[in-house]
Parts: sequence; C-alpha cells; structure tokens
Amino acid sequence: STFAATDGWSTDFEASVKLAAAEKKDLLVEFTGSDWCQPCMMLDKEILSQETFRDGTKETFVKVQLDFPRAENLQTPEVKKRNVELRTAYRISGYPTIMLCDSAGLPYAVTGYQPGGPEKYVEHLTGLREARGKRDAAFASAEKAEGVARAKILVAALEDMKLPEQMVTAQYGDVAAKIKAADPADETGYSKKAADTAKLSAFLEKLGEFGQKQDVEGALAYVDTVLADKELGVETRQHVYGHKAGTLMRANRPAEAAAVLDEGVKVAPESKIAPQLAEFAELARKRAAEPAAEAPKPEAK
Repeated sequence: STFAATDGWSTDFEASVKLAAAEKKDLLVEFTGSDWCQPCMMLDKEILSQETFRDGTKETFVKVQLDFPRAENLQTPEVKKRNVELRTAYRISGYPTIMLCDSAGLPYAVTGYQPGGPEKYVEHLTGLREARGKRDAAFASAEKAEGVARAKILVAALEDMKLPEQMVTAQYGDVAAKIKAADPADETGYSKKAADTAKLSAFLEKLGEFGQKQDVEGALAYVDTVLADKELGVETRQHVYGHKAGTLMRANRPAEAAAVLDEGVKVAPESKIAPQLAEFAELARKRAAEPAAEAPKPEAK
C-alpha cells in the first residue's frame, strides 16, 4: 500500500529495502522538496514522471521518494520525522539528491537533475550502477591483501564511488575500521581525513543550531573554538573559515567577512577550496564598498 499505483514510487524506506532484497534490485532514493524546490519540480516533470523513465527503471530499481515539503498538511508527523532521520543518516545537504543504493541500503552513487529527458537519464543511471560492481570487486580484492596494501585498495574503492565525504563517513564506518586496522600508522592518510570529515559534519550541525536561533555572536564564538583546534585538517579549516564568513555576510558585515576569507586563503593558497574563498572575498569586498542605503526622509507637512 506504500507504493503509488501510477508510477511505482514508495514513501516507505524500510519496506522498499525489504522489497529490493526480495527482488534482487537496487534502490533509487529521491530526496526532494516537492512544493518549493524548482530543480526538484523540473526533475519530476521532465524525467521521473515520464513513462520512458518508469519503464527503463522498473526492472533494476525499487524507487523511494523522501519528500521535505514546506506545506504542513502534506505529511503525517511520523513521516516527517522519519524522513529527517534518513536525511541525517545519509548526510544529504541539498535537493534534489538522487541516491543509488544496493539492496541493503548502502549508497554507491549520487546524482541530481540532469537535462536531456528521461531516456538520457536512464542511461545516466545505468552508467552509475557500474560503481556498485567496481566497489564490490575492490572489497573482494582487499580481502586477499594484507597491511597497507589492503588499506590502499579499500581507500581507492571508497574514493572511486565519488560519494560526498560526509556520506562515506556516515555509511562506511565498517570499511573505515578495516582501513585503520590494516594501516595503524595511517600511511594512506585516510583515518586523518575521515576524522576531519566527522569534525566538519559535527561543526555544521552545531552551526545550524545557532542559525535557527539567529544567534550570530554565539555562532561566531563557536566557530572560533573550532578554528582553535590545532588538529584540524587544512581544507576542513578552510571550510570553517568559509562558514564563518557566510555567517558574517548574513549579518550584513561584509568587510569582516572579506578579512576572514583572506585568512582562510592564507592557510593553504594552493588548495582546491582556496580559489572559491578568494572569489567569495572579492564579492564581500564589493558588497562592503556599496554605499549604504539612505534612510527615508520625512515627508514635508
């Protein structure tokens, strides 16, 4: 009864996992904001609701839609709570997110809206499914290896899936434990990277709590305590600087934001994120240079 008769989508994740296992199919999970997210609406209208898409995926996927609408009357409190739990468990950060999982619910690929229509999208998903086979083959190969060689195979398997780092940390904890056991000296650097990802995830969750309370000064003080952590990785530190600048920008303090971003760039000018911080800093400087809006003059009597 949880499956829509018209298009085969379910809203019950647990029932879908059981069905996928029984039918030996993968899971296709859509995280969407159906009544407010424009790319989500485009994805549904142009692709997911089309017969070509339905026919092209019915033999390979059990499809699940996890919706986060703004209208309060579209879901029961139980459904809302469960969807939020799943969003947190998989570390979903934007909509639409299309997540491909094996029949146990373990993700192996993510994507989103892609132009080109349903037929091209089905081809896109077919290509992404190859990641599961490569992952499983690599895991099997790792079982035959030992020490750092084993760790390197496992690290490569996780990286090849190109999943968000926070999702890997949350969902592949058993593999991370195997890597750590095989590489206690952390020659691969994976354990340090995973620890940093976990720190960043915890940081974003806590920063979000300050945002909900609109506590700018509390947020800035918290960010500074995180930046004081000497064990924080370089790119993670730059991410934290970026979020501090974002907090300042939302508080209409662009000059301070630009200065923070400059600090972030100096941490590692050659990193992948440094150019983004530099670009953000220029935008903040332009905002700071804009003349303040004049207060309205009182009307003459």
